[in-house]
Amino acid sequence: MDVGRRALLYLVVSHWRRWGEVWGKKKVQKLMFLVEHWDGGRGVSKSLGLTGYRFVVWLYGPYSPQVDEDLEWLVEEGYISERVYGYDSYHSVVADGEVVRLGFYDDDESPKVIYVYRPTLRARFVRIGEPLRARIDAVVDKFGRYTANELETLTTAMLGVEKRKALGKAVDEIVQLGGGTRNTT
Repeated sequence: MDVGRRALLYLVVSHWRRWGEVWGKKKVQKLMFLVEHWDGGRGVSKSLGLTGYRFVVWLYGPYSPQVDEDLEWLVEEGYISERVYGYDSYHSVVADGEVVRLGFYDDDESPKVIYVYRPTLRARFVRIGEPLRARIDAVVDKFGRYTANELETLTTAMLGVEKRKALGKAVDEIVQLGGGTRNTT
């Protein structure tokens, strides 16, 4: 298993231990973005090269298609369990202490659906290096209590861009051009 998948799996494990299940693909994306780009206080920096994930600004803030692909792989291989709540069966659910009305919720372009993740017993056999483990734990400790929507707002503010004007631009390019220096933490 490559380092990105191990990091993503450990992110779900760390969140599970500290805050419980991870509610939403959007939340997974934003937390993994922070693992790769959070500078520890001042905002965001260029990619730290920890996970191999590259992020662009997308409809809901920083996004990496590879994170989605790897999350799907981890579910298919049995490392992470996934529950899906849809509007057709649930009008609202409690997500991270917040009632989410699924008729208005959009989790990564899947209208009226929210994905909920937790590690399986198989996850305990995956090893991750200590520097990356500590980094993920620090991000989960600081940002894991935030909802997906709060993380979207926070990470977009950290980048210091308007999503619609920066759509499709690489985060590293934005940071290099002077974005990512806002202190929002």
